Amino acid sequence: MGRYVPGWFVVTAVYFLTLYGAATSYTAITNIPIDHQRDQSGLVLGMFVVTVPYLVGGIYAAIADSRSIRSAFWVSIVPAISEKILVLLIGAAFVAGGGDGGGDGIVTWESVIGFIRAEAIPYFTPFYIVAGSVFSVLVCIGSAVLTGKRRSVYRQT
Repeated sequence: MGRYVPGWFVVTAVYFLTLYGAATSYTAITNIPIDHQRDQSGLVLGMFVVTVPYLVGGIYAAIADSRSIRSAFWVSIVPAISEKILVLLIGAAFVAGGGDGGGDGIVTWESVIGFIRAEAIPYFTPFYIVAGSVFSVLVCIGSAVLTGKRRSVYRQT
């Protein structure tokens, strides 16, 4: 497992850079903050954070390890699931502490997801949690396989 840790850092760093770049670009292009029109901004930001970090992670996995499919799986699955769990826990802590503005401190699935979407990341929906995790892993594995094939072609010539 220790050999996958640098890949986790690569995916996580690229995730934050992608989120920052996409949010900044979205605001600059549309002149609308990302917390307004959450469906539109969530779709744009979600597309970028589901694909770009995991494309880079797949390239890293193919370069760093000869077993690129296995490496890409582990490089992608841990950050994909950890991100969702961490965001849900932080959101639940804020809702429990009355940080959602409701003040009642009752933590439900709807209150946590609503708080996270309104205050932090508009793309964080139940669909993103499930499908985004699966799609991210597939993107990473596909990127690793294609990078590995391209590298083998260059090595033969």
